[in-house]
Amino acid sequence: MPIVIDGPPGDFKARGWYRAGANWAALVDCDRERYRSDPCLVGPVTIGGMAYVCIGVECTRLEKPTIHTGEVIGLVVQDARQ
Repeated sequence: MPIVIDGPPGDFKARGWYRAGANWAALVDCDRERYRSDPCLVGPVTIGGMAYVCIGVECTRLEKPTIHTGEVIGLVVQDARQ
């Protein structure tokens, strides 16, 4: 059964933050089923009510094709005001 991406992601709540090279990454729970190869999260996202631009997604279980709802992922972000 294909995964349907219907609109932008919701407001994520950060479990924590870590440095990801020159940027920061927020540990968040995935909001819905997403393809690991292209989770459709690059672009504008909201974390804790603040606007960011997601420039990458880090996740574990790379052998699995799907990121499941609630799976912890890292959103590598930049401040949307930059």
